This record gives sequence, structure tokens and C-alpha cells, in this order.
Amino acid sequence: MPDLSKDDRKRLNAIVDPAADQRAALIRETLSKSFEDMTAKLEGPIREGLARSYAVRFDERQLADINAFFATPTGRDYASQSMEAFTDPQTMGAMMQAMPAMMRELPQSMQGIQEKAAKLPGPRGFEDLSAAERSELATAFGITVDQLREDMERAAERNPAE
Repeated sequence: MPDLSKDDRKRLNAIVDPAADQRAALIRETLSKSFEDMTAKLEGPIREGLARSYAVRFDERQLADINAFFATPTGRDYASQSMEAFTDPQTMGAMMQAMPAMMRELPQSMQGIQEKAAKLPGPRGFEDLSAAERSELATAFGITVDQLREDMERAAERNPAE
């Protein structure tokens, strides 16, 4: 495949799938909302697990220093141990408790994406392209128009429109 610039890829993609940007945006928005919801559900258990983990690693003075944005030597100690705290059994246990809720949310997110995407037009097939668009795509990919047709037909067979 030729080395295409980002602008070239975007332009060529728009020929084949005019709704690609809309589809990508709705996926980003839906997943972002899902991740926000999951994060909100995870925050409490993670904070609880981290609090227990930090309680055995740092004293009250050190924890106050950590809250002051690592401005003290104790803050540097915290930074050096913070990754270990995330793998501590207390933290991991709290995260595992939240996992079922996350997994329950995933199908709803995927369903939301599918419902929104169904309202967008699908990618265009070879027959939907003008002669100029076919030529532009073939030239950009370094193939013949006939090869472009074959490739697009094969891709359509592998990924039929729903």
C-alpha cells in the first residue's frame, strides 16, 4: 500500500464512506460517555482500595504532603510507590469487584453505537463511485480500476451491509 498523507487518506476515505467522520464521532461520543459512566462507578471502589493500600505505606503527615501535589520529599516517596499501590491486593480486589458492572455496561454501549450507526449511510460500493472517483482511488493505491473493483467486491463480501 502506498504511503499516503493523512489528508490523502481522509479524502479517499470520504469517497468510499462519506459518513465515516460521523460514524467515528458517534463511536467516540458513545464510548466516551460509557467510559465516563464506568469511571464514575469505579472511582469509589478504587479510592477505597487505594486508601487502604496507602494507609499501610504512608502516615497521616505523608498523605497530607501527597495532597500538596508532590511538593515534598514525601511526595517523591509516594510517586516511587504509587505504581506498586495499584497492584496491591487491596486495590486489585476493589477493581475486580467493579469489573462485573463494567462488563454489564459494554453491551449497552455497543448497542448504542449500532443504533446510531444504523442511521448513517453505509460505505459506498464500487458501482456507487463515479469514474473519476474510481480512477482517483486506483491511482492513490497504485492499482488498476479493475483491481479496485475486485478488492471492493471482496471487502463487501467479507463485511456485508447490515
